[in-house]
Amino acid sequence: MTETEISQHIQEVILKTVYKEEKQRTEALYDFLALSMPNISEDQLKQLSSLIPQLSQALYLKWSKQCAERMLETVSKQQLIELCQPTKDNEAAIILVYLMFMESARMEKEIKKDLSEQQLPNNNPELTAAISAYMQAQLSTLNPKQ
Repeated sequence: MTETEISQHIQEVILKTVYKEEKQRTEALYDFLALSMPNISEDQLKQLSSLIPQLSQALYLKWSKQCAERMLETVSKQQLIELCQPTKDNEAAIILVYLMFMESARMEKEIKKDLSEQQLPNNNPELTAAISAYMQAQLSTLNPKQ
């Protein structure tokens, strides 16, 4: 297996796990918000989860590629070849490495930078501000503890 094939495999495993279709993404957000904000009604949770904009696929591609590159730098090729064998345990291990990579201090800075550069349609700062204000207003009305 070449380094390119290893990198591609790692990225494919990450992307099929973290980049979800809109329906799956909204359901995952709903579940997360339900755990994070237990005092909010089901209807309010559905509304809030639908308000959160989707990240571009380009960000997921970028981050999965960075993770694969870092793995190639720090893990022996033989271990990576073994990790690329198609088993559930190996895929789980790759996702665990990805999660740890995403929680690193380096990636915390990178994610913050990338998210601040995330562009909405038409790259309209007024639209971005309006969406942000609307979401904050919705949060304040949905959370009775505030």
